[in-house]
Amino acid sequence: MPNTLDLTQIPELFAQTSQNPVVVSLVATIFGVYIIVLVWARVKDRSDLRKAKVTVLFDNDPHAQYRYLIRIQTGHRKGAATTAKVVIMLIGSKGQSDPHFLTDSEKPVFERGAADEFLLTTFFSLGTLQSIRLWHDNSGSSPSWYVNHVTVLDVEANKQWRFICNSWLAIDIDENMIDKIFLAASDMELKSFK
Repeated sequence: MPNTLDLTQIPELFAQTSQNPVVVSLVATIFGVYIIVLVWARVKDRSDLRKAKVTVLFDNDPHAQYRYLIRIQTGHRKGAATTAKVVIMLIGSKGQSDPHFLTDSEKPVFERGAADEFLLTTFFSLGTLQSIRLWHDNSGSSPSWYVNHVTVLDVEANKQWRFICNSWLAIDIDENMIDKIFLAASDMELKSFK
């Protein structure tokens, strides 16, 4: 049978901690490590909250009222982040957008494993999006970029398109290209498992 626990003896048990200092120091160390990890996790959560925002592109025309929300997922591969200036162009059935720089002066963009959101405006609806064109200027200390996928939401019509990229935009990796066109994913591509 297990020993019964008498709660009235708790003060006496704490008075006997000097008899076994190893246990007391072990419990204190574990509690101290727990507090340190808790503070570290809270700091990281706050830094993630600062990064989670929609960036309104600086080169949007103030008179353009048709909005597209673009979400770009950078891959988790080693060296996937980029220091280059990335440009996007949306191509639809009714026309194409102007090229837009995807930058944010308040936070770093296109870090490894990160998802960045941008608001792009046009003067008119581009219709059904057929493709996007992504490229960069190959600048900075680490210009190679692995783009995983891109999601474009037509805010006005509430339609969404996904572009499965899984591709390097780099002059020294894979296809050695920094300018690529990606077609909108079909239902079969979205449902297939790789």
